[in-house]
Amino acid sequence: MKALLHEQTVDVCGLKLHLIPSKQFKTATISLKIKGELKRDTITSRSLLPMVLRQGSKTYPNTTLLAERLDDLYGAALSLGGMKRGTYHILETSLEVANQKYIENEDTILRDALSLLKEIVFVPKIENGAFDKEIVEREKETIRQRLRSLLDDKMSFANMRLIDEMFAGHPYQIRAEGYESDLDDITGETLYTTYQQLLQEDEVDLYLVGDLDMSEVTALVSEIFQDVLPENRVRTTKHAAVKENAAARKQIEIMERQKLQQAKLHIGYRTNTTFGDPDFAALQVFNSVLGGGPGSKLFLNVREKHSLAYYVGSGFDSLQDLLIIYSGIAPEDYEKALQIIRQEFEDIRSDQFTDQELNENKTMLINGFYADMEHAHGIIDLTYMQQLGGSTQTPEETVAAIQAVSREDVVRMAHKVEEDTVYLLTSEVSE
Repeated sequence: MKALLHEQTVDVCGLKLHLIPSKQFKTATISLKIKGELKRDTITSRSLLPMVLRQGSKTYPNTTLLAERLDDLYGAALSLGGMKRGTYHILETSLEVANQKYIENEDTILRDALSLLKEIVFVPKIENGAFDKEIVEREKETIRQRLRSLLDDKMSFANMRLIDEMFAGHPYQIRAEGYESDLDDITGETLYTTYQQLLQEDEVDLYLVGDLDMSEVTALVSEIFQDVLPENRVRTTKHAAVKENAAARKQIEIMERQKLQQAKLHIGYRTNTTFGDPDFAALQVFNSVLGGGPGSKLFLNVREKHSLAYYVGSGFDSLQDLLIIYSGIAPEDYEKALQIIRQEFEDIRSDQFTDQELNENKTMLINGFYADMEHAHGIIDLTYMQQLGGSTQTPEETVAAIQAVSREDVVRMAHKVEEDTVYLLTSEVSE
């Protein structure tokens, strides 16, 4: 926990370097995050990019050579991927390597690891202004199958459709995984154009966690990354959380049918609260009491007491005005399940929960927070979320804020959260 209190940041070579010294890890974790706005016309290419970059670079043009280089670095672990955070799309490349302080006669591991990360992200395998055609086509098929599998996952499908309806016309509606309809138009040339635009416009953050020296790391980053980003870049990223006027919204219910046996009932709410807001800790506790775990009201009553759901729970997006209750039910139980879910919500609004429920959920949240901080990636994720949400709260202040949440705060939050959209994916023949 103390490591986070000593985060050090400095602008280097057009990127922001974050060093989080910590003696609790025997490894050094490096995470490069490239943040851009969610845009419908580029999201599928951005989703494809890390898959293509992972296939090789200029110096290591195939996965075999890249794997050998990772083995040379004492079995360094590499991961690349993309994610949606609020209205941002973030490309992340991470390397976890042995700390050279703990290996005799080794003093270049960190330099070599940073050089390899630079190579993978900033020196890709390019020929004639394009990514390798065969690699692009192969990874397009991989992503095509991934997108189809998401549609086959009815819980994920219901979530996507709910967000489609709640955020129609807003960037948050855009699916981070991309769209199959875009794939045929993506070529090695168009993907490289997207890549160049990303380097020109996106914000770049480099995180390092471990037993490291700031001056040494800064010198290495300054040397290794000095030529990777274009000069005079125009960064355009901005976050746009939706907090609409409640009076201008109308609650809607949507029913869609497919060939399935278990219906999916998902309910979307506007929380009017996001990360960094004074009420954020109250939102965390409210969600936990409502449906955030096995001791929640939804789980104990909707699933256990009334046996109306195969699964049920709730979750929220820290950077967006959204909370979702999700459940799997029998198609014929729709009306009854919706009624009881709404009743559980109303019970919290009318202060019908015990001090034991309150305290147990606060303890669960705090224990989960401490567990996340036992991992370097957990520390990086929290620090990065703070940057995205504009929060300067320390870990100690985060825990204290959760501990300070009263039952009055939870009741107030229950009144602040507003039902927006009910989405039901049910069987083609309803009982």
